Amino acid sequence: MQSRRSFLAAGATGTLALSAGCLGVVLGTEPIEFTASRAAPSTASLESTGYTETQSNEELLEETVDVGVSREIRASYWLVTHSKEVDLQDAVEERLDEAELDETGLEEADDVDLEETDDVDLEEADDVDLGEAELDDVDLEAFESQEAAFFVAVSMPGIEVLGRSFNPLEELGSEELIDELLSQSGDEDDVGQVEPAGSISLPILGADRDVDRFEATTEVEGEAVELDLSITSFTHEDDLLVLLGGHPAVLEDEADDLATLFESVEHPL
Repeated sequence: MQSRRSFLAAGATGTLALSAGCLGVVLGTEPIEFTASRAAPSTASLESTGYTETQSNEELLEETVDVGVSREIRASYWLVTHSKEVDLQDAVEERLDEAELDETGLEEADDVDLEETDDVDLEEADDVDLGEAELDDVDLEAFESQEAAFFVAVSMPGIEVLGRSFNPLEELGSEELIDELLSQSGDEDDVGQVEPAGSISLPILGADRDVDRFEATTEVEGEAVELDLSITSFTHEDDLLVLLGGHPAVLEDEADDLATLFESVEHPL
């Protein structure tokens, strides 16, 4: 049985805590604060895949919520991005060649009756470079090194007041999360036509996590490039983690590198 002396001691401790700064939170005169821990891929996985950190910011979310009375909340969260320079020159050149061939209609050549080509000077056809005109308008060397593969990790604290969650990411679906993360990283205008493309399962932070796949498009040096996107979200150590990766679809091996980053994520750091 707990003695009266111990109750008095507990009461004194509580009084000291309130006088040290908690009183304002209890009375509603000071904001309720929440803090998240940083999440990021392991150093070893970054070295093996060639990704480098481009951004690591602790951001602040401030909002007034209604829990019967208006209360101000402050939540600090982490936004960490990594990118990788990839070579898109061959992919762009191949796409331009295919586009040029489509414009010439050579796919219909099988239907041509060669006996009816008396009016065609076939000897002049040897001098036609089907892709030259289009390729001359594009600086292919600019595509040799582009930061077109990326990985984003967001850790948001569990924001609960009187049993109610106010985490702005918690109720968002995968496609909405992609829009939100691209917006946070300043890339929302660069990615469009996001379409679902199935899902996979990856072991992340001690459990198998569902990773949704999407197809999208972006522009690199003015040329359209197809992207493969992967995203997952889950709660770990009281934080909501959102992990997003993307790479040019033509570079299929990059999917394995991104999977390595997903599986190596550490939290908290």
